[in-house]
Amino acid sequence: MMIEEPIKLNRLELKNRIVKASMVENMATEGGEVTDRLIGLYRRFAAGGAGLLITGGGYVQSNGRSVKYLIGAHEDRLIPRMMDLTGTVHDLDSRIILQIYHCGRQTLPELVDNDVVAPSPVKDSLTGVVPRAMRSEEIEEVIHSFGKSAKRALEAGFDGVEVMAGHGYLINQFLSSRTNHREDQWGGDLENRARFLFRIIKEVRDNVGPEFPLLVKLNTEDQLKRGFTVEESAWVAEKLAGLGVDAIKFTGGTFESALNISRGDIPAKEILENYRGWQRFKIKLIISAMKKKFSFREAYFLDNVKRIRPKIKIPVILVGGLRSPALMEEILQRGHADMIAIGRPLIREPDFPLKILQGDLGLPKCINCNRCFIRISQAKSLRCYAN
Repeated sequence: MMIEEPIKLNRLELKNRIVKASMVENMATEGGEVTDRLIGLYRRFAAGGAGLLITGGGYVQSNGRSVKYLIGAHEDRLIPRMMDLTGTVHDLDSRIILQIYHCGRQTLPELVDNDVVAPSPVKDSLTGVVPRAMRSEEIEEVIHSFGKSAKRALEAGFDGVEVMAGHGYLINQFLSSRTNHREDQWGGDLENRARFLFRIIKEVRDNVGPEFPLLVKLNTEDQLKRGFTVEESAWVAEKLAGLGVDAIKFTGGTFESALNISRGDIPAKEILENYRGWQRFKIKLIISAMKKKFSFREAYFLDNVKRIRPKIKIPVILVGGLRSPALMEEILQRGHADMIAIGRPLIREPDFPLKILQGDLGLPKCINCNRCFIRISQAKSLRCYAN
C-alpha cells in the first residue's frame, strides 16, 4: 500500500505516510512546561505506528495561548523538558514536529492578562471578546517570536516545525478580510493580508536554516461570510511553496464556524454545563440549528483540496474526518494528497496507524462524538471521553 511507503520532507525521512494530527493536549504546566504526563501521551502515540507526530500548538508569546495548559515555545527555560519529549519519541523510532502559533483574538482575556490582540478590533461572535488592534511594532515582534520559537524547537530536538495559519488563530485573522480591516501594509488586498504569514516563514527560515523541515497548516476556507476562501487559499499555498515551505497541511473552519473544524455529534450536555439562564437558552437554540449542518462525513476538506492541489508541487497533508483506510489509500493513489493526518481516532486508539500498516482495514473505534473537542476547550486534558 502507498500509505506504508516512506516519504521525505526536506531532510526528514518518514517511515510511512500517516501523521498524528495536531490536537490540544492540555497537559503542560500553566507556564507552558512539558510534563511527564504529556511525555507519556506521546510515548503512546509514538508506539502507535504513525510516521510523524505533530504537537498541539506551542505559543510563541505569553499572550498567544488560547487555553490554559498548552506547550509554551516562548522562553528558553522550556527547552530542557522539550528535549525529554523529543528524546522519548525518537527512542521509539518516530518523528515529532512542534506546531507554533499565536491565538490572537481567539482566546479569553483572563488567559492573556487582558491583552487580547488581533489585526483589527473585530468582535469574536463566539466569545464576545473585542480585541485591540496590533500596532506595527507589535506585529514585527510577533514575527520575530515565531522565528525564535522555531529555533528553540530545533535546539530541543524536534524534527521540524509547523506554522499554524488556520482555524481562526492570529495568522488566519490576518489572512481573512472578515477579521482584517487594516489600511496599512498588513491589510487590504490578499497580498497585503498574506504579508504577515510570508514574513513569518522568512523569519523562521532565517532562524533554522534551509534544511530544517518547515510545514504550514492552512485553511482551505474559513466557512464564514467574508472569510478566507478556497481561491485565496490556492494563491497563498502557491506562494508558500515558492518560499521554501516543505509541506502544507490543509484544514478548514474557525472556532466561530464551530464544528466545521471537527464534524460529528454535538455534545450538548457538555457544552451547556458552562451556561445559565438566557445564555443557556440561546446556546440551546444554536445547537439545535447546528445539528444537521455539521453532521459527520469522511474527508470533509477533500473537495477543497482537490481544487487547490493542482497549484502546488510540494507535499500535501490532508486532515479532517479520515476514518476508512481504504479511502485513505485511494486519496494517496489518486494524488490528492501525499500524507494522511488522523486526529480523534488516535485519542481512543493510539495504535490505529499500526493496525492499518499491519493490514487491518477496519474502521476505528472513534464515534465522532466530539466530547474530546469540547472538553479541551474547557481546559480538560486530551482523552477519549466516550471510552
